[in-house]
Amino acid sequence: MNQKIDTDNKEKHQSSISQTVKNWFKPKENVVEVQPSGEKPLKKLLIIEGMSCGHCTMKVKSELMDVKGVTQVQVNLTKQSALVEGFHLNNSDLMQAVKTAGYCVTQILGQ
Repeated sequence: MNQKIDTDNKEKHQSSISQTVKNWFKPKENVVEVQPSGEKPLKKLLIIEGMSCGHCTMKVKSELMDVKGVTQVQVNLTKQSALVEGFHLNNSDLMQAVKTAGYCVTQILGQ
């Protein structure tokens, strides 16, 4: 049985997916990160409970990147953790960001 593929709809769908992916990795707009003179960024390791897929890690990373002072985030699904780097990082703000993403921070290690 042959099925006719509606190429217009397929192309629109692929374009929509492509734009969504681009938006996930879009840099912050209208934000200028300035490193305080001579100050090294802090690094904190958040142990996170409940992540089960790549979408989970992207959501956590997105929410953490929105926290004031955060300059870099690496989320590791296998280790159920996120390494957060930045200046003047507030543990409560980091925990709230993960909670907003739908997960729970069980421990914070680092400076």
